[in-house]
Amino acid sequence: MPHPTDYPITTPIAYNPFMTTINDVSDLVRILREQPEWAATMRGLLLTDDLLNLPAQLAQFIQVTEESNRLVQERLTRLEELAQAQNKQLELLQEAVTMLANRVNTLDGRVGNIDGILYERGIRNRLLFRARHVLGFTDPYIAHVQDDQSAPEINRAVSLALAGGVVSLAQCEDLQAVDIIISDSDNRHLLIEASITADFSDVDRAGRRAEILKLITGGEVTPAIATAVLTRHQESQVASMGVTPFIIPYT
Repeated sequence: MPHPTDYPITTPIAYNPFMTTINDVSDLVRILREQPEWAATMRGLLLTDDLLNLPAQLAQFIQVTEESNRLVQERLTRLEELAQAQNKQLELLQEAVTMLANRVNTLDGRVGNIDGILYERGIRNRLLFRARHVLGFTDPYIAHVQDDQSAPEINRAVSLALAGGVVSLAQCEDLQAVDIIISDSDNRHLLIEASITADFSDVDRAGRRAEILKLITGGEVTPAIATAVLTRHQESQVASMGVTPFIIPYT
């Protein structure tokens, strides 16, 4: 009699996981991969609710973080705009302060010029007196002041010296800016730079312009400064440069 195994089985047998023997972890992994619903059931048994909800919580965290970052960026942008606006206001304020300072300096300069003009006019008679009694002038007269015409004698001497090439036009213009020239009939001259508070530039101008006047007139010229204040340092400068100081108070 034939044995049952002598006849091959031609009908396929359907897969039945319950008939599968799980010998190790690899068998379990294979079955879970082949049966997704088993994998879902096992996941529910093995994982806690916190772990199962973790993906949703992570997504929510990412969303909240992105929203927070957006709000922070908006605030930073607003702060930057405010800072730029404040910087612009500071620049405008600085410009206004600079303009005000320039106006104050201009006003101070004008006031100083007015004071200087008043001082110069107020001391002319005193300088005439000192030219006569200190320097020995016989018949002193005002030969030049800035706010008036020069005496004819000075104008004639300047024209002749300029035409003869004795002095340059620049030197003549420099001399025209001198404050006061007092002359005498014997061709002696007193050249004065007047300033309420004299400084080295006044002393320097007096010496330089006296040399120009000497070239023009060919006479004796005494450089001098007239001031209400003269420091010890300025006194030494005046002495070293051969300039005569006249201390005349501003009244």
